[in-house]
Amino acid sequence: MAMAIAGLKFAVVFAFILLIDHCQAVQHAAGGTTGWTLSTLNYSQWAAQNTFKVGDTLSFVYTAGDHTVLQVSKADYTTCNTAAPLKSYMGGNNVVPLPTAGSYWFICGVPGHCPIMAFGITVTAAAAAPPPKATPAPPPGKASSPPPKSSTPAPSPSSSRTASAPSPSSTGVAPSPAKSGSSPVSPPTVPAPAPSLTVNNTNAPPPSISGSSVLVANAYMLLLGTIALLLFRVLHPF
Repeated sequence: MAMAIAGLKFAVVFAFILLIDHCQAVQHAAGGTTGWTLSTLNYSQWAAQNTFKVGDTLSFVYTAGDHTVLQVSKADYTTCNTAAPLKSYMGGNNVVPLPTAGSYWFICGVPGHCPIMAFGITVTAAAAAPPPKATPAPPPGKASSPPPKSSTPAPSPSSSRTASAPSPSSTGVAPSPAKSGSSPVSPPTVPAPAPSLTVNNTNAPPPSISGSSVLVANAYMLLLGTIALLLFRVLHPF
């Protein structure tokens, strides 16, 4: 069971790598809509108008028996030498991988077809995908100024009218203290200022959906399907 799980993990990782390469690679048709044939098309100009990256492929579509595809060195390309090709293709529908960066040279192996059917390309390393741009945060809104505090001073308590104390009697008994004519008035309560509210007048722009997000979502769904199929094969071997 442990070996089966380890094999499943390896298969999932391998499938994920293949999925990424497949999503990023581009297949270029040699000659565009014209294909690989004797025509007035300048194949060198066609190659200069295209960009080739590592992992891309080059397809040659032609009638079987009428033409061939030879990958040769630069010297053999210049002289149209078909005697020592690096690789040769025939059959009418060939797909040539471009696994490494560098120059690739192709000619037709049928006598007399080169230099008309001949071109060279330069393959460059695939650039890393740029990091996703962060959505800028909206600027903070201006806070409204708090209401001014009341500057009216609290009224002072009214003065108490105190009855004058009677003169002491001849018996020497101290007179009772006089009672105040009115109770002191308490100052009015000043209400606390209402809390200020921060008003944000700038709405954040809705997040944009880029084409790369759709590609990643499709790749994720395909990966989930691959994992489910591999898990089923492990749990239910034939």
